[in-house]
This record gives sequence, C-alpha cells and structure tokens, in this order.
Amino acid sequence: MGVCRGRQGHHRWQRWLSLVALVWLLPLVAYAQAPSVAYVDLNRVLDQAPQVAAAKAALEAEFSERNRQLEEDQLSLEALRQELADEAVISSAPNPDLQRRIDSMERGNKRKRDALSRELDSRRQAELARIDALIGAAIAELARERRLDLVLTDQVVYYSPRIDLTDAVIAKLREAP
Repeated sequence: MGVCRGRQGHHRWQRWLSLVALVWLLPLVAYAQAPSVAYVDLNRVLDQAPQVAAAKAALEAEFSERNRQLEEDQLSLEALRQELADEAVISSAPNPDLQRRIDSMERGNKRKRDALSRELDSRRQAELARIDALIGAAIAELARERRLDLVLTDQVVYYSPRIDLTDAVIAKLREAP
C-alpha cells in the first residue's frame, strides 16, 4: 500500500505542477493568439510614394503640349476681342465677321478645354487605380511578412505609433520598380 500512495502522491504532484505551468503559460498562449493589427496612413503614402510623383510628372509631360496650345488659342482669342473693342471705338458699328470669328473660336476653345479635361481625368483615374493596386500589394506583402491579421487604413480615431506600418509601406514602394 505504501507503494500505491507514493505513486498517487507522485501523480498528484505532477498534476499540480502541470496546473501551475498551465496557469503561467495561459497568458502567453492567449497573447500569441491575439490578433495583430497595424495601421497605414494612406494620405502620407500618397504624398511620399515615388510612383505618385512619377505619375504626376508623366501626366504633366503627356498633356503639356495640349495645355500650351490651349493657352495660345486663348491668347489669340483675347487678341481678337481687343481688336473688336478697338474697332468699336473707331466705328460705331462692330464688325460682324470679327464677332463670328470670336464666337466660333470661343466655342472651339471650350470644346478643346472640355475634351482635355475629360481625357486628363480619365488618365488620372487610370494612374490612381494602378498606384492603388501597387499600394494594396505592398500592404498585403508586409502584412504576410509580419503575420498581421488586420491592417486598417481609413477612419481610424486613434492608433499607436507601435502599430503604424506607413513608413514600411513607403519603403516597400520605393523598392518597387
């Protein structure tokens, strides 16, 4: 009987140690399973990502000639208006041919300006969509590398700098081709 009590005592001791170890390890297990969260300030990313600056420069280069031509057309229109005003001072009747040319030029300039605006908007939206995809891919890659469960970007009331992933996203975008 003494042997059985020794084994029972030994088993009780092991169970007690197991229980103590479990109580001590439980917070670590809970911490390890806690979801990990990060935040990315998209406004900062858009301000500092090299792809955004490159897209702006490309759009400016692409549309600069047409903008310059539109400005020249506007100057020509202003010259015609001045000519009409000067003629009105000299003679009492304005030149109807000159007025028709001015009206026609105004309509043409408006059409060109509207077309340019629509095309620029369309190209800008395409570039933003491309950059948005790059930013999303960079965030997803960093989230996988850091084993994050959730990355927030918009309408966050407060976030700790400890979970701010913004600088890492900007660095990742600087590495991208």
